[in-house]
Amino acid sequence: MSVEEELWPNVLDGLTQKLKKINLPHQVANVKTFEGKIAKVLENLTVRQKIATFISKCAEVHHMKNGSTASRLRDKGNEKFKLKDNEGALKLYTESIICAPEFGPELSLAFGNRSATHFQFGDWSAALCDINMALKNRYPRNLEYKILQRKAQCLIRLGSFTQALEVLDSCEKAISAAKLKEDKVQSVNRDLGALRQELATLLAKQQKTSKPENSSEKPPEYENDRLPHANPNLNLKDSKDRVRGRYVVTEQDVAEGEILFSEPPYSAVLLPEQYSTHCHHCYAKYSAPMPCRKCTQPRYCSVECVEAASSVHQHECGQLDLLHSVGIGHLAVRTVLVTGMERLKELRPRIKAGNYEYSIDDAYSRVYSLMHHADKMKEDETFQYTVTAALLAMYLAKRTKFIFPNNKLPPSPASYNSPGSDSDMDEELVSYVGGLILRHLCQLVGNAHAITEVKESDNGAVQQVRLATAIYPSASMMNHCCVPNIINQFAGNRLLVRATRTIKAGQEVFNCYGPHYRRHTYAERQEMLLLQYKFRCQCVACSDPKERNFLKQFEARLCDVCNGPVIENQCQDCDRVVKNTNYEDEIDVVVSRILQLNLNNSRHSNNNNNTSSRNGGGGGGNNSLQLKLELEVLESCEKKLANLLFKHNYHLAKVRDMLAKNYTSVGDLDKAATYIKKSLETTEARYGPGSIEAGHELLKYSDLLLAQKSIGLSVDSKHLLQVLGQARNIFLLNYGESSRYCTELQTKILSMS
Repeated sequence: MSVEEELWPNVLDGLTQKLKKINLPHQVANVKTFEGKIAKVLENLTVRQKIATFISKCAEVHHMKNGSTASRLRDKGNEKFKLKDNEGALKLYTESIICAPEFGPELSLAFGNRSATHFQFGDWSAALCDINMALKNRYPRNLEYKILQRKAQCLIRLGSFTQALEVLDSCEKAISAAKLKEDKVQSVNRDLGALRQELATLLAKQQKTSKPENSSEKPPEYENDRLPHANPNLNLKDSKDRVRGRYVVTEQDVAEGEILFSEPPYSAVLLPEQYSTHCHHCYAKYSAPMPCRKCTQPRYCSVECVEAASSVHQHECGQLDLLHSVGIGHLAVRTVLVTGMERLKELRPRIKAGNYEYSIDDAYSRVYSLMHHADKMKEDETFQYTVTAALLAMYLAKRTKFIFPNNKLPPSPASYNSPGSDSDMDEELVSYVGGLILRHLCQLVGNAHAITEVKESDNGAVQQVRLATAIYPSASMMNHCCVPNIINQFAGNRLLVRATRTIKAGQEVFNCYGPHYRRHTYAERQEMLLLQYKFRCQCVACSDPKERNFLKQFEARLCDVCNGPVIENQCQDCDRVVKNTNYEDEIDVVVSRILQLNLNNSRHSNNNNNTSSRNGGGGGGNNSLQLKLELEVLESCEKKLANLLFKHNYHLAKVRDMLAKNYTSVGDLDKAATYIKKSLETTEARYGPGSIEAGHELLKYSDLLLAQKSIGLSVDSKHLLQVLGQARNIFLLNYGESSRYCTELQTKILSMS
């Protein structure tokens, strides 16, 4: 069997085609309950054998600890450390920690060595953490005095002077256990004496002042007895309509930028590609990761996160390859693991009776009650989801102690071989758990959130990087609108939902599930929503015929009566029917002139480079002349297009952007600012006044105004401050306070003030 054939999606496709011959997908689709669907597929011997084979195959990939590998990596780290390559040493010591077995000297030695690299970097907190881990894992007694001395030095630098004195006492006791030669003992004691003198001086100077509080603002933690983790001004209502369902409204006016939800995830999974940089539990970026004690895959930012994750990770340890293979199925399993088997057993009678409903006091009920649309799925889709859930239920039953705590498992997950006999297994309990996993799989299609992180490159480019996938039950109560009034941000794994404009009391709070009216056509939006979320949108952008044509106005010609956009021979403002003229031919002439201008400019640039290289520079006069000629052509094109096209047409916007750049190049900042203002108006009309695109246009405009001010030209300072403030608010809302754009704009505002 090839590698491609072994991939789970391909296994599913093969099973589906094979079992269609006995009509199994159709039979599964007709079973009413999720639990019944799981029982149905597990009755089939072919499905059962394929699941058992796949589980065994995934277990062949070992991610277990290895002492010799850890020792080899540590030795390589020592070589780097001797060469003063601290960065290289840090990476190798970290890998040694990850590979080191729970018992034996390798783990403590690797932690001890890594503490030395942190010490060299001046990262006293990280060094102290590694020293404590080394000591906790039985660092060799004959070497203990070394890291205790380093620990005292770290504590001194961190201002913990009294604690440092206590460590020095322990260090002196450790010297006798080390059995050092007399000259070495004297040398170490001299160093300790110097540290004691330094401490005495510092303690004498220490003033009794309270430590300054951390200035970083923590996200709010809301209490709302109607909608957990929501702003108290929000309420959850039920329309009793099958399509609209439950929805979120404001009880009082909500201001732009106000946080509406501050919600931790019920369950979440880190994407595999982020394992090497982010904590497996809280998703924070780490510099000195902590390992799982049993396997080498997950990495954590702290000992606290290792311990917090253990109750769930014990059932995934060494088996993450299987969970990665099922995509979003990993989050479905994680949801069951977070809930816990005892709780699921308690709920079983209510779930089977169909009376387990949404409750404020029951976190799992808020996940369980999310919409799943399983009844609208195609037969093949339902079958493949069911087989995937059955695979995951069998994995929990045979490879973990989650469902059956008395399972006798081998000491390491990677040593599992055959799935064993099913004769003593409670099949109904497995089907029940599998049914819950299947329900969550179906729910996640429409309710999963991507946890993202803002990544800024050195050149100023910003992108949203996806870190993890999560379930936020309260935020999931927001309905979709193609014209949303919120934006999502993240503080670690906590979802922060902010209002993008004022929302009046009684109005609904709308999310956007992806298709946005400013970025997708009406037809595209309807297709995307129907495919994934199984409904047709009836929001204002989809129900109003004029709003459906929103994006077409940026390709529209000009109404010669009211200057509105003409779409399909009718003005959208005055409703006048306009005769079909050959205006497109005129536009083609203008566009061809612009294209020729670009071509000539490219040739001129190449020729100028050649002349410059032959003559040792020069060519400045030619460049200036060329720019003036370009400006004349562009001005002519702009006037022609302005008489033909709607003011926000993208052809016109492109020419104005070119004019702004060229006028900036020749130093005519007044005219450049005029055209940037027009580009800004079009950008705001196209993407919205609070969009990131508008933010960048405002940034360009503010830079021009500041340049004018710097050369002594008259600039309205009040207007400049308004532009800077508006730009900052946009970047604050989209990227957060710590983004580079926010920081730079705040600096400019303060310098102006």
